[in-house]
Amino acid sequence: MHKQEEAKRLLEPGQTVFLVTVDEDGRPDARAMAPVLADGLTTVWMLTGKGSDKFKELSRNSECLLYATDLEDTENYLELRLWGRMELLDDAESRALTWRNDYLGYFPGGQDDPSLCVLKFTATSGTLQTRAGKEKLAR
Repeated sequence: MHKQEEAKRLLEPGQTVFLVTVDEDGRPDARAMAPVLADGLTTVWMLTGKGSDKFKELSRNSECLLYATDLEDTENYLELRLWGRMELLDDAESRALTWRNDYLGYFPGGQDDPSLCVLKFTATSGTLQTRAGKEKLAR
């Protein structure tokens, strides 16, 4: 399997990625996130609350980094970095596209919960690191 195809699995629902934003003091701020939907290596959807630090940071500066790796697969070392911009979406179509009832613990009002925000990340560049070296991802 081609390494870029393998990297796509790092962005699938159920995986963990790290979202790096810029805080109000200009420092990087990283946190673990769960992708809810991905379109290859270019677009990733996640959910957050409108009261979260990441929502505030992305409201000020939409530039961010997504980082993913499989720490358990030490034989096939794979590290993915995607730089891009995050859109903060609040429309019914985006909510319906990304909603799963598993999220009721976070958003008890369901997909219509007023605190729910859909995050849509679009990559502008990226790199894939393997044991063989670093590969720039084509856009």
